[in-house]
Amino acid sequence: MYKIASKLKKRGLKSQARKYANQALSNKPSMGKAYILIAGLYADSANDCGNNQFEKQSVYWLAAQTARRAASVDPSLKKTSQKLEASYSGRAPSKTDIFTQGKAGEVITFDCWIRSSVTVPNL
Repeated sequence: MYKIASKLKKRGLKSQARKYANQALSNKPSMGKAYILIAGLYADSANDCGNNQFEKQSVYWLAAQTARRAASVDPSLKKTSQKLEASYSGRAPSKTDIFTQGKAGEVITFDCWIRSSVTVPNL
């Protein structure tokens, strides 16, 4: 399932790739690399999801959370997971952006293929 997900990601079929990655996780919950793949799918969609720049950048919080899960299920991926989480978090809206937009604590729902939501961090 993971190999299929990886091939679908390369072909740009994000929703289908996530579906197969999630199936791989159902079969083997400790497969952290599937979370890494899903996090990458989310990060690759930052410019495609959201109604404004703040919402588009907010996708990176979801990507960071998903990357963090990889290390929690597969400790051997801790360094990779932390590196990706830091990279994605660095591309998410800054504290200044959160304050300026008045979005702290709000839930942002992504209506694109992601069909998920993320809570804006409180200041």
